[in-house]
Amino acid sequence: MSRHVVAVDGIDGSGKSTFAGRLVATLATAGHHPVLLRVDDFRRIIDWSSADEATLYYERYFDLDALGGVVQAFAAHATTLELPGFDGISGQPLPPRQLPLEPEAILVIEGVFIRRIPSGTTPVSHIYLSAPGSVARQQLVARDVARGRGRDDIERRLDRRYLPGQARYHAECDPRGRADLVVDNSDYAAPLLLSIGATPLPLFLSRVLPALVPRRPD
Repeated sequence: MSRHVVAVDGIDGSGKSTFAGRLVATLATAGHHPVLLRVDDFRRIIDWSSADEATLYYERYFDLDALGGVVQAFAAHATTLELPGFDGISGQPLPPRQLPLEPEAILVIEGVFIRRIPSGTTPVSHIYLSAPGSVARQQLVARDVARGRGRDDIERRLDRRYLPGQARYHAECDPRGRADLVVDNSDYAAPLLLSIGATPLPLFLSRVLPALVPRRPD
């Protein structure tokens, strides 16, 4: 039996971490064995003065090849994955950790640029979280202020890195247009299903979908 990956995508501040956490909890309650990976754990130390910040953010900040290798090891039925970590406040890597896997594990990946992760022939269901830019910005600023980062620094990163990086990603990869599910996540506490793509969803996902994201009334 093949293993399956569920990818949770969306712009910075769209609530990917919150939604992925709810997805993992919902799958576990239904008797599955989900495990969670975060693109943010695959960050690199970057000299931001060496080039345009938006270019460095898009092309160098995340080790997407390493993440792709983890996805392919998962698909090959590895019993344990070795995962890196990264402290976003200090900007330093954390010691690697071991993640044990059940034979029928489901891998949930959340983060930016997920369509750029090399996954080979691994079955992947892509969920795209839609949120207005103003809402996402407000959520991201509030989150990072709570983590101890200065508001001016957060705003600068948004304007110099995140927003132009996301614009490039959407232009090159069309993550919303290619998604298997599009979810209105304007309200983190009450996501609503907007659309389902043409590709049939795996049974485990279609069964938990009504509890996870009610369909928006027409």
